[in-house]
Amino acid sequence: MGRKRQHNTHLPRRMVMRRGAFYYLASVDGVQAWKPLGRDYSEALRQWAQFEGQASKPVLTVADAIAHYLDDRAGKLASKTLADYRRQATTLGAVFGTMRLEDVTQAHVYTYLKKRGNVAGNRERDLLRAVYGFAANIGYKGGNPAKGMRVRNTEKPRRRYVTDDELAALVLAARHPFDLLIRFLYLTGMRVGDAIALPLTAATDAGIGWTMGKTQEPQFVEWSDELRTVWKAAAAGRIGAQALFRGRRGPYTLDGAESTWARVRERSGVVNVTMHDLRRKAGSDVPLARAQELLGHADARITKRRYHVLADPAKPTR
Repeated sequence: MGRKRQHNTHLPRRMVMRRGAFYYLASVDGVQAWKPLGRDYSEALRQWAQFEGQASKPVLTVADAIAHYLDDRAGKLASKTLADYRRQATTLGAVFGTMRLEDVTQAHVYTYLKKRGNVAGNRERDLLRAVYGFAANIGYKGGNPAKGMRVRNTEKPRRRYVTDDELAALVLAARHPFDLLIRFLYLTGMRVGDAIALPLTAATDAGIGWTMGKTQEPQFVEWSDELRTVWKAAAAGRIGAQALFRGRRGPYTLDGAESTWARVRERSGVVNVTMHDLRRKAGSDVPLARAQELLGHADARITKRRYHVLADPAKPTR
């Protein structure tokens, strides 16, 4: 019996990962040799299943499938999205983890969804559906119990609007340079993950250009006097491709930014407010058409439903 794995414990037997590539320990004419499986995890699993002679069941349990899916998505999704998936996977795993994929029924998923009874349950059901879809790509032949369901827990979009006074209080409560990050998020409507990853090289003579992490679509915001002032203050004394926003210990991480935000919120006295609410304020303080452009939404209905909570001023008939 081989030694118990110390690393990459999610990999199936006789598969290893070395320097970013996967290999399979095959026996050829009685001699063991490592067969390269490539760098793509899903393709490596397909080849592994063929070598093992059990392509119909390369993944046995829901926990296995979740681990494989998250490993495949690592590096392909925004860090916040991946972190959300991992939290959802923990909750799913506590209920379905030890079950075989083929043993989970739509009735199980329905019961889970109704017991959760919240928006988080919807997101977890969506993740489970994606996990089953990925398992099918690597040889699972059964059905997808989370697919085709028309039942969802009721969702109401968050409508929290940050007033001008609340924004001023948050900026005042923040220490430098976090106060600049707060102002920047409001001025640009940028997602937090995009803002803290923004390099100094994103600035041009005309404005700021970047690729949105959630959609991978290009976005550009022109300079205003205030935006240029915030940028210069944040970038003072630095050049090159460094991150624009840096704390005392280096560039902000999502977790670090959220922890700092929690302290700022407490000092400011502003309640029930998230960093993402600054994006909604940005989308609400300008007309709907401009808000759609600023936030980079392909569909104006998303802007109106979730990020434009104030009515545009209307002129009287006379």
